[in-house]
Amino acid sequence: MRESSAETRLNLLSRQSVDGLHRHLPGAVRQLREAGAPVDWAQLLVDLARWRRYGGEIKRRWLQDFYRERYRSGVRAALEVDDAEGVGADVGK
Repeated sequence: MRESSAETRLNLLSRQSVDGLHRHLPGAVRQLREAGAPVDWAQLLVDLARWRRYGGEIKRRWLQDFYRERYRSGVRAALEVDDAEGVGADVGK
């Protein structure tokens, strides 16, 4: 899944009421599964059950998790490029 589409979809979900969330969630989950991203079904069920009362906290956690993973993926990609180019191979010599 392209980052921009994932981010757009997540931001759309985070602005939804319970009814809107149930309307938009199937497409988001389908997009995640097609991209090979794991879905924590148990946590999703808990989040849906608690959405009315704790929606703000849940939205914040979803967004934090998304950006944290995006940052980690960027760091991993940069390290792979560095390894492929031999950057840092002479460090300490």
